[in-house]
Amino acid sequence: MLGLFPEIWTSTIVYLSRRRTRVLATLTDDTINGNNNAWCRRWLRMCGIVPPQGTRVGELRRRLTTLRDAAARGEQVPVIGASNPLPWRLSERAKTIVNERVVGISYPHHTPTCSAGEQSFVFNEGCWRTAEKIQALLVVLVPCLRGFVAPVRTALRSIVLGLRILEGQTFSLNEQVRLRLDRGFKALRKESIGRAKTLIIEGLSMLEGCCPVRKLVPALHCLVHYADGTEMHGILKMFWMMSFERFNKKCKNLTSNKAFPFESLANALVRDVTARFHRWR
Repeated sequence: MLGLFPEIWTSTIVYLSRRRTRVLATLTDDTINGNNNAWCRRWLRMCGIVPPQGTRVGELRRRLTTLRDAAARGEQVPVIGASNPLPWRLSERAKTIVNERVVGISYPHHTPTCSAGEQSFVFNEGCWRTAEKIQALLVVLVPCLRGFVAPVRTALRSIVLGLRILEGQTFSLNEQVRLRLDRGFKALRKESIGRAKTLIIEGLSMLEGCCPVRKLVPALHCLVHYADGTEMHGILKMFWMMSFERFNKKCKNLTSNKAFPFESLANALVRDVTARFHRWR
C-alpha cells in the first residue's frame, strides 16, 4: 500500500501557490522592465530559479517574462527543486501549537494534568504522565493534531474509530436498570466487529502510505488481529493486564527500602495518598 498518497512524496512536482501565481500573472511588461536586478532575482527565487552571479538584468527580465506568460495562460508554475513537506512531520510552529493543546489536558477529568512541566510528548524531552498510554492514541492525539498532518490524521481517525468500536458500547442508565446490569457495563454487537476490522485495516494501510517503512513499528500489525480476537473471546480490554502492570511499576518505584519492602511501600502509599488528598482539596 506504499504510495497511497502519491501527492505527498518528494518526486511529486511542487507548484507555485495560487496567490503568487495570480500576482505573477498580473505583472506587466512595464513593471518587469522598470525594476532592477534584485527585484527580478527575488521573483525567480520564488520559482526555485537561482541564476548565477553576473547574469545580466536583461536575461533575468526575459526569464521572468516567460514565467509571467505561463501564469497568464492559466498554467501552473513549477517550483524547481522544492519538495512537499512529508505528512508525518510537524513544523516548529505546529509543534508549539499542538504542545499547547496537550499540556492542559487532564485525563481522567479533575486530576492533575497529564504532562509534566510545560512540554508534552510532542517534544522528545517532554513527559506524558498517565496510567494508560493508549489514551494518548484513543482520546488525545487525533483532536490535538487538528489542522496539521491531514493524511496521518485521516489514518489515525480510522484506526481509532475501529479500536473504540471494539472497546464496546456502554448501555444507557434506563437500559441497565431494565436488564439489571451493573453501572458502566459494556457490550459489543457482533455485526459491528466486521466494520471495526475494515476500519483498522484501512487506517493501517493509509498510515503505511504516509510514512516510510523505517518509521513504522512492526507491533502495529497486531491491531489487524484485534477484531478476530474480539469475535472469539469477547471485548479484549477486559483481559488486559496493562493497568495491573502499571500499578506494579508504581509500587516498585515507591519502595525505597529494599530490606523492608512491604513496610516501605505502606509508608510511601500513605504519604502519596495524603499528598493527593490535600492537593485536590
